[in-house]
This record gives sequence, C-alpha cells and structure tokens, in this order.
Amino acid sequence: MKKYALFDWDNTLRKGFTITAWMEYLYDRGVIEEKYYFDLLNQFELCKSNRISYRKLSYNTTSVYANAILGVQFSCLEKMGQEFCCNDTFIFPFTYQLFDCLHKNEIEIIIISGSPQMLLVEYAKLLGIDEVYGMLIEAKDDYFTGIISQDYGMNKQKIVQIICESKGCMPILALGDSSADEPMLSAAEYSGIVDKASGNILFDDKIIGSVFSAKELIEKFEFLC
Repeated sequence: MKKYALFDWDNTLRKGFTITAWMEYLYDRGVIEEKYYFDLLNQFELCKSNRISYRKLSYNTTSVYANAILGVQFSCLEKMGQEFCCNDTFIFPFTYQLFDCLHKNEIEIIIISGSPQMLLVEYAKLLGIDEVYGMLIEAKDDYFTGIISQDYGMNKQKIVQIICESKGCMPILALGDSSADEPMLSAAEYSGIVDKASGNILFDDKIIGSVFSAKELIEKFEFLC
C-alpha cells in the first residue's frame, strides 16, 4: 500500500497567499483590470480587521479571481503561470528539504489548497508533487467562463475522504496552517502546524524548527519511515 502525505500550500509550504501574488502579476501585465486586483486586496484587509471571516475571505477571493479572468484565453494564462511559478521565490526552504526526504522514502506528495489549480499543476512539475487539488475555473473553447468548477480552500473534508478511500489507507503525514486544514491533520498519523506569526513548525505540540530550517522534522520523519 503506497504511503502518502497531505499538505496545504499557502503559508504552509509557500510564504503568503499565492492568489495575491498571481493577481498582482496579471495586473502588472495588463491581463486583468485594476478593479479586480484592488478588490482582492480589500478582501484581505476586511479579513485582517475581522470584518469578514477567513471562510468568507476564501469564498470572496475565489469569486473575484473567477470574474477577473472571465474571457481570458486559457492557453495564454497557462504560459504565464509557468513563468510565474518558475520565478517564485516565496517557497519556504524546508519545503525542498522535506520533499527530498519524501521522495527518498517513496511517499507520495498531495497538495490540497485554495490556490488556482493551474498554478498548482506547474508547482507540481517543478517540485515533484504527485497530486494537486485546488481552485478550478471552467474554460470552454480555450477561454475562461468565470464559472467556479471546484474550490477546496475551505472544504477539504470531502476530498480528504475521497483520497483516503482511493488510497486504501490514511496519510502518514499532514501539514497545514489554519483550521481549514483540520480534516487533513486529523486524518494523518503524524501532523504538524506552521505558525504564520513566528514561522515555527510545531510537531506533536513541540517547536521542531522554522520554515527556513526544519532539520529536526525531516530527521524525525525519516526515522519514522
């Protein structure tokens, strides 16, 4: 039976929210209108000041993004996504170290995130990720329709259950940063939390390193494998 690990993406393996950097990238290149980019930023400000919940933030940012790329050519955005991901410097250093450890131990890597599926596919190619489940906007005849096909950002319970059933076993490891990741964390044999404020990684309620160096986590996990 193949072992596997589940991960959140934003603020867990990568610093910050990918959707913010991605929409800024598209705005700077004239792909999306100014109003959508600043609407996105406003949603984060509303959440930061506790005027909307994190769940509402996830829903709102997905809607803003879907409207922003309505009518944009899929193949054009896909090419830009490749460039964006290749030049992304916000992936935490420990991500590369941990993934090397998982690859060495033949453990599949699965990402469940609210980030755009198109970008997660590109990150998967770059980092050797086996499966990705993200926010998917429908495209028809090579153009985005603005319809949200799937969004796992705040609804991870269902996909975690599907993955567990298809694999025939529970994940050996899960890593996340928020309450939205609880379905992954509770399903895993071992689970860890990335604290956004401090950058510490907590494993079994113990700080075992930071997002810049998690040697103890990796050594412990290799031992457990």
